[in-house]
Amino acid sequence: HSTPILYDNLGLAYDQLGKKEEAEKAFLNALKLEPENYTFLNRLGVFYSFNGDFEKALGYFTKAIQYGKGEAVLYANAALAYEKLHRWSETEDAYLKAIKAEPENDGYLNQLGVFLFNCGRYSDSINYYKRAIEISESSAVYWQNLGLSYSSLHDWPNAIVAYEKSASLAPTKDSFN
Repeated sequence: HSTPILYDNLGLAYDQLGKKEEAEKAFLNALKLEPENYTFLNRLGVFYSFNGDFEKALGYFTKAIQYGKGEAVLYANAALAYEKLHRWSETEDAYLKAIKAEPENDGYLNQLGVFLFNCGRYSDSINYYKRAIEISESSAVYWQNLGLSYSSLHDWPNAIVAYEKSASLAPTKDSFN
């Protein structure tokens, strides 16, 4: 008798080898044995996201959220799929739910800031970048993002402060990779 975790691990191994069909089959076998396991549902969502099938990924993320008891990562993953599908209000809502579930996650705060920036909501993005910086003051990327938002609003003094802070934290281009 095979266990679901065995199939999940098998799927991960196949995926690492680039054997997508075998990976998908193994992940689905794990899910057949435990259809309400949010980890397996999330794993399939991530698998389909990485393979460009965001609609299918979103279906699995939605089911994972249903069984996942408010896990922030499930909402964040769904937000990324919504964004790829150009479903803007659902993207923002999913990011907000991820942040509500994990308010100290600077990555989620920054992701929402980037999303809002890309939507042209520069003032709104500043609030999330500032919150991310409160948590992770040494992130050159967060400071640079803050500077971009200020620049987009033509708030040059605050943009300069943010860019200078970013430069002091990341003196080389490799610091952003």
